[in-house]
Amino acid sequence: AKDAFKIEQVEKAAKNVRFGDFIEGAQFHTRKPDTPKWVMEGLIHHQGSVLLAGQYKSGKSTLMLNLIKSLTTGTPFLGAFAVPNKLKVAYVDLELGRSLAWDWFDEIPGMDFSKVVYVPRVGQGSQLHMQSETIRSKWARQLRAANVDVLIVDPLSPIMSALGIDENSTETVRPLLDAFDVLKVEAGLQSVIVTHHTGHQNTGRARGATAFMDWPSAFMSVTKQGEDENSDRAFRAFGRDVSVHTTPLMFDEKTRTLKLSSALYNPVSEPDPF
Repeated sequence: AKDAFKIEQVEKAAKNVRFGDFIEGAQFHTRKPDTPKWVMEGLIHHQGSVLLAGQYKSGKSTLMLNLIKSLTTGTPFLGAFAVPNKLKVAYVDLELGRSLAWDWFDEIPGMDFSKVVYVPRVGQGSQLHMQSETIRSKWARQLRAANVDVLIVDPLSPIMSALGIDENSTETVRPLLDAFDVLKVEAGLQSVIVTHHTGHQNTGRARGATAFMDWPSAFMSVTKQGEDENSDRAFRAFGRDVSVHTTPLMFDEKTRTLKLSSALYNPVSEPDPF
C-alpha cells in the first residue's frame, strides 16, 4: 500500500514536470555557451557545487571570509585564483551568530558589503530543509529578489542535526546535498558552497558519508600541519578540472588575509581523499 501511494504521488507530481530542449550534437558543438566556465578560475565552476572542509580550529572560517571577499571584490583568492566578475554572496550563518559574525567580517579590510547578504540562522537548521518544495521555493524567491549569485551555507551539520540526518549515511546525506543543486537552478545561482568538518583521523576528506566527496564539483580543505594551535596551515583543492596540491598558507594578521605559499608541502603520505 505504501509503494502504491508513493507511485501515485510521483505520477501526480510528474504532471507538472516540463522538459528542457533537446539539442542536436552538431548544434551543441557549434554554439559555445555564453556563460563562462569559471566563477573563480581553477576552483569554482559556473553552476558548480563546492564543499569547503576544515579541521576543528584550523581556520576554516577565516578561509571562508577570504573567499567571500574575493568573490565580492574580484580580488584573487589566496593571491592565486582570479575572479572574472564581482558577485553578490548570501552567507547563511548557522554557527557564529550575528555578534561574532559582525566582528569577524569587520576584521577583513576591503570587504564590499554592498555585495554581501547576511542570513542569520543559528538554531534554525530546519529552515534549510531544501528537500521540502515549499521551503526551497521560498528560498529561491528570496535569493532571486536579492540578486544573489553565490550561496554559502556555513556549516552543514546544524541542518543535518535539525532534520535527524545521520552524517554517516549516504542514503540520507546525498538527497540533502542534491536538494541544494535543485535550489541552485531554481534561484538562478552561479554556485553553491557548503562548509563541513574533516574527520579526526583522515583530515584530507570531509567527515562522514562518502556522499560528501561524491557530490561536489570541487572540494577545498584547510588543515593544520601539526597538533599545536599555532601549527602551519595548508590548503588543498581537487575536483573536475581542479587540482591544487597541498600548499602552505601564509597569514597576514594585520589584514586577516590568507595567501598560498610558493612552496608545496610534501608530507610523507598525503591522505587519500576517498
